[in-house]
Amino acid sequence: MNENLETHTVFKRLARWEWLVLVTCLAIFFLQPAISSPQKSASFDEQYHLAAGYAYLKTGDFRLSRTVGHPPLANLLNAIPLLFLEDVELPLDHPAWQNGDFQWFADRFLWQVNGNPQQLINQSRYASITLGVFIALILFIWARQLAGLAAGWLALLLAIFDPNLLANARLITTDLALAFFVLVAIWRLWVWLRQPTGLNLLLTAIAIGLAMATKYTALLLWPIILIILFIYPGFTWKRLGHFILMGMVGYAVVWAVYGFDTGPVFGSGISIPIPAPAYPESVWQTFTYINEQPVPSFMLGRISVDGWWTYFPLTLAVKTPLPLLFLTATGLLCGLCYRGWRKTSVLWLPPLAFMGLAMIGRFNIGYRHIIQVVPFLIMLASYSIQLPTLVREWQTNKMRGTRSADLGDLTDKP
Repeated sequence: MNENLETHTVFKRLARWEWLVLVTCLAIFFLQPAISSPQKSASFDEQYHLAAGYAYLKTGDFRLSRTVGHPPLANLLNAIPLLFLEDVELPLDHPAWQNGDFQWFADRFLWQVNGNPQQLINQSRYASITLGVFIALILFIWARQLAGLAAGWLALLLAIFDPNLLANARLITTDLALAFFVLVAIWRLWVWLRQPTGLNLLLTAIAIGLAMATKYTALLLWPIILIILFIYPGFTWKRLGHFILMGMVGYAVVWAVYGFDTGPVFGSGISIPIPAPAYPESVWQTFTYINEQPVPSFMLGRISVDGWWTYFPLTLAVKTPLPLLFLTATGLLCGLCYRGWRKTSVLWLPPLAFMGLAMIGRFNIGYRHIIQVVPFLIMLASYSIQLPTLVREWQTNKMRGTRSADLGDLTDKP
């Protein structure tokens, strides 16, 4: 097992043929959504995310992000590819912009003032596709660091052909970006727990901040990380101080994404200015909307506006490839036997927590709301590569026990 946690060391140890296989696998992942994207029209909410992101990118004004219900980072990333196109018009003179109406503005931006809507959509999707490639690469690196060479290749193979990662890599939404930054945050946290340097702490905090600036559900990372800090072996009270430092740096990253804006939180009744006031304001508005707005959901021939706690477990079971589910269960067993439940908490706690959050929510509208679980399923599945070793050790211990018992019978005889 590779005990050196430096990423560059993983790459240094790759043979030439491994480099060729790695690049080929990443290219396979990239080409699948890239080739299919022109054949797929815009989904319902892609236009909203794209319009909000491009408006913020060109003006520095995040008024549409305040109403679209998500922080601006993922939208910004998806809008960057549009900078390589000429004559992309932004209807800032339209009343929809003045009123901050993202739905009306998005309709005007994509379908009326620009005559190439499919080109805009296809171009912007390359940002999500690139994030998908990086998810596959990080899974390869982390699995190799965690469980060895074969585990890295298994994780990469599972990632580049996972239908849910591939499907979401072709969409201009916040979901795949959230999966990427959550994966990076927990990976860097694991590295920091093994090598508690200032740089690893900083990288962890930055990744958490980027996840927070991508989607509000990333706030769940804080209780996840706090629990991990307590249960991971080697706990000291200094970890709580580091946790507070992570929080300060993480919010500083959010503040940077919001252009270092300051002011009071609108509607709070408190006039004290704070960094990025739009963030807590939008968090409150979003979760209030989720709790109050009826959203019809469909499951097994039934319709409900309250949702079902069984929706996402059923969705995960039905829409996740059976080999991945089987290998995940096997890998979890191997990880618990080989490393113990405390050391493997970085792998099983995040997906468990995000599944739990989804199950208590009322938005039962698709697999994409639990897509951040998939990379951790793949990481657990990569641990299944240790199964032959565990079986051999079990057989060896059993034989040793049998021999000791036989020897005891011989010595007991007169």
